[in-house]
Amino acid sequence: MKQAIYVRDLCQLIVEDSFDEWAIKYGTSEDREKHLLNMTLYALHFLQPFGVESALKAILQKEGRYSASEHRTHHLHRLFMSIQEDTKHRLTQVFFRRTRKGLPGILKRHHDDFVKWRYLEEDAANPSDLDIATFNTIIDACIDLLQVDACDCGQST
Repeated sequence: MKQAIYVRDLCQLIVEDSFDEWAIKYGTSEDREKHLLNMTLYALHFLQPFGVESALKAILQKEGRYSASEHRTHHLHRLFMSIQEDTKHRLTQVFFRRTRKGLPGILKRHHDDFVKWRYLEEDAANPSDLDIATFNTIIDACIDLLQVDACDCGQST
């Protein structure tokens, strides 16, 4: 059975945990809802890329190629390029079939989103650039690949 990572739900938990502090600041329920939405969108900007990073690292681990020192990075494209060629090809195909988009290009463009967005004070990219559905599809494709014959990564389940 597929156990998907629901980043949206995680965002909601993080935001709601801190929301009581903001609720005191903002009087109307409309203002509260607006700020809740804004903070959820903010959280998505770093949790979505972190979910992709975790999924790529899981593939590397399954392949027996993960190295804590070598892969101690948040750079999505670099992690993707570390995956075995056949696995990388299959992941790219699965993603393309679902989205008609090129996975390597997306990972290049969003390679440092986690680093850019994890702290509210830092300068960040344009919020409209985040495509939640695309990030969810990358995570789902990684999970699907991990569940198929131990990713054909030279390890048996």
